[in-house]
Amino acid sequence: IKLHLKPLAIAANIIQSAFCWLDEVLITFSHLLCAYQMLPMDSQDTEACNMIIWSLKSRWAKANQQVFIAAVILNPFFRLNLFQKTTYFTYGAIDTLLSDLWTHFFGDPAPIQLCNDIQAYLNNSGPQFGSFNRCCNDLHHAADGLKTSPDPLRVWEDAVIPRERPNGLYWLALHILSIYANLASCKCLFSTLGLILTKLWICLSNKCLLGLAKL
Repeated sequence: IKLHLKPLAIAANIIQSAFCWLDEVLITFSHLLCAYQMLPMDSQDTEACNMIIWSLKSRWAKANQQVFIAAVILNPFFRLNLFQKTTYFTYGAIDTLLSDLWTHFFGDPAPIQLCNDIQAYLNNSGPQFGSFNRCCNDLHHAADGLKTSPDPLRVWEDAVIPRERPNGLYWLALHILSIYANLASCKCLFSTLGLILTKLWICLSNKCLLGLAKL
């Protein structure tokens, strides 16, 4: 029983956290699927594992898959490294995916420059994206010291050229990577913040306020 419930318990702990991003949801789903496909099965376990696998695939089929896939691609720590090399992840396919999401979120056709920005981002090239690997390494080491996960938004923010308007890919990444999967936790967090934001504590830093809310 422990062998079968442990992957679900880990997944629930991740997805139900107050700060679970969309890319973490897709990675967690993938981990669950692999975990149950690789479990040693006897005649009694086969049916239960197959039902869990079927449930995972069914839920993924009903999800808005585009935004989850885009969240992984736009995470500078992952990009295309977690995906198989197939025709679903060519430059053209990714441009279509992100252009559709741009129209969905902002209501306008994607800017023409978006295609070039996507290629530069994926190849870690150009004046804006050439430093992404260095930023990722620095943030990863800093997060390891604090025993936390590195924030992908910091990489995008650090790559903005001073006194220059960020490109369209930056705004799309900022939008998608700012979405939290667990809306209930967010509502609970804001409700708690509303209770502790008294005149006495109003001068506390954001870090202290979030720490109090988690307590």
